[in-house]
Amino acid sequence: MKKSSLLLVLVMLLIPIVFAQEITVDLRNTQLEPSTIVLKKGEPASITFINHDGQTHGFNKPELNLVGLIEPGESKTFEIRTDTAGEFTFYCAIYCGEKHYNMGGTIIISNNPDNVELDNNMNTGSPGPNSPQFFIWIIGLFVFISALTSGILYHKIKKKKLG
Repeated sequence: MKKSSLLLVLVMLLIPIVFAQEITVDLRNTQLEPSTIVLKKGEPASITFINHDGQTHGFNKPELNLVGLIEPGESKTFEIRTDTAGEFTFYCAIYCGEKHYNMGGTIIISNNPDNVELDNNMNTGSPGPNSPQFFIWIIGLFVFISALTSGILYHKIKKKKLG
């Protein structure tokens, strides 16, 4: 009786390991293949990135446990946190050339990954110069710099009038 109980516990502990979601992503020509990954919420998952490029790539998405560098010609496996459902975009965090701003992907964590419909027009890369997100980012940067500059000028003029 004790041996069968021990065997049952051992099998139950190994089931998540055997049925873990394992994905391989190729990093080639500053692109990810696949760039969209769908995972089941709550099930163990690992993503192995294989760097076929001649430069270092890296990711910094701590909420998914996707943080680290992948050197040229090397691979690295990340154990992905799947406890929160949602759509998470991630980007290469190391400048890797002129196509760097297009090097990104999306991880979709879903309760029912078989019913996730992927939009073929979905921008899964980082906001590159042709994307609406990039345009909005540039406007935000312009507004920030304008506000900062006008604040500095205001204080210089005020200081000059008082002094």
